[in-house]
Amino acid sequence: MLCKAIDPKKKLTLSRKFLRRKSGYVILSIEEYTKLCERITPVYYLKEKSAQAIDKLYKEGMKEYYSGKCKTLKSLSELD
Repeated sequence: MLCKAIDPKKKLTLSRKFLRRKSGYVILSIEEYTKLCERITPVYYLKEKSAQAIDKLYKEGMKEYYSGKCKTLKSLSELD
């Protein structure tokens, strides 16, 4: 189900029957929803050798990308 932004000036009315059938709803502001999503997503911090290895891999990848060595694939079957 897609959500639409609700005009805060308008009144939102939900029937008791609808709420009972759907076990209720939670209404959050976009800011609260964003914070909730950020707290749920795990955050990993790499240290020392792991972080250096990822940094090196990233730099090499970006160098290849900007030098034109990368190509766009339409599917994984195009990998050789």
